[in-house]
Amino acid sequence: MAGSMTQIESVEEFDTLLRKSQNLVADFTSGWCKPCGFITPKYNALAQQYSNVKFVVVNVDKNPVLSRRYDVKELPTFLLFRRSRKVDVCYGLDEDALETKVKKLASKTN
Repeated sequence: MAGSMTQIESVEEFDTLLRKSQNLVADFTSGWCKPCGFITPKYNALAQQYSNVKFVVVNVDKNPVLSRRYDVKELPTFLLFRRSRKVDVCYGLDEDALETKVKKLASKTN
């Protein structure tokens, strides 16, 4: 079964998914961020590959509260959560680093 991708529309939606998801990766991005667009295909591929990880996209312009909460200062920023706690972060266009971190998150079974 392929993983799923959710566009976050509100803080409440993000918080609900965070509570319900064992593993979650949040892509903090924006439509004006050209580098963000470059890594989107890799992020989408990871979402298809890891069915035990919830993948979400947070538009920083539409969700400034979440951006401030997690101190997002550069784009793209990927935050990795396990049981609602931030466990890792990945910045920029390093596809290999992102994949390694997602694989590590997905491999935890408890």
